[in-house]
Amino acid sequence: APHRQPPGGGLNRLSALRRCAQRVAGSNDLDSLVEHTLDGLVHEFGIRHAMLLMLDAAGQRLYTVASRGYGRSGAGSEIPLGEGVIGVAARMATPIRINHATLEYAYIRTMREGLPGPLLEREIPLPGLAEPGSQLALPLACAGQLLGVLFVESPQDMRFTWDDEDALAALAAQAAAVARGFQACAEAPD
Repeated sequence: APHRQPPGGGLNRLSALRRCAQRVAGSNDLDSLVEHTLDGLVHEFGIRHAMLLMLDAAGQRLYTVASRGYGRSGAGSEIPLGEGVIGVAARMATPIRINHATLEYAYIRTMREGLPGPLLEREIPLPGLAEPGSQLALPLACAGQLLGVLFVESPQDMRFTWDDEDALAALAAQAAAVARGFQACAEAPD
């Protein structure tokens, strides 16, 4: 089994969470919420590869609204509920952490290679590392309603610990509550 290496110099996750939460609380619309959340992951947690996906109106697919650390943004790329780490975390409404993910991606790549070309050409590719070592998908949920998924990954095996999962789950819950507040304001009659 791969040995876990401590991330970036003894990161204090509680302090990182506090600073990230302050960024999120300072959001005044959904766009700034997305930017503050992803920037916080990069600057406070040292996570270089992340994306935020939102649930579509039909409640069947997640679509990428923004990402960090990839060659392409993948904005608009979709993944069905229940598919892959991201889709399963959304469907089950629970965080999923994989600390040796190369086999998961090899499986997905093999399946995609077997699909007819026209099906793949219509799809915007989901950003992601070619060979991830660790992945963590966290549902964005508020008041029992799934809003999306926060996804982080690293080329390093064993990168994400239980403490990372706990801190990022708290961040995802706060981001979901703020996003739900923006939705409620938009739905309120004038």
